[in-house]
Amino acid sequence: MKYGDASEVSTSHLNTIGVIRPVMTDLLEKAFAEAARLSDAEQDMLARTLLEDWAAEEKWDETLANSQDKLAALADEALTEFEQGETRPLDESL
Repeated sequence: MKYGDASEVSTSHLNTIGVIRPVMTDLLEKAFAEAARLSDAEQDMLARTLLEDWAAEEKWDETLANSQDKLAALADEALTEFEQGETRPLDESL
């Protein structure tokens, strides 16, 4: 389920006896209650910020998931260079 997609109910919303629990935690519900007191413009700004943050987080997760092989290869290369004495301490590089 993607952020903001309410078309499915995740099994994480079921308690141990299979009863659907509220989707929001008490803290999140309190935060949204406070947000409801904001002006329309402030609510829209908050909503845009949240949606943009969630989209960026999802994109970052996908990027990391799709780059594990490349990151592992780069790490192996760096370790080989270190073992061969081809690296310098960072403070010497600055």
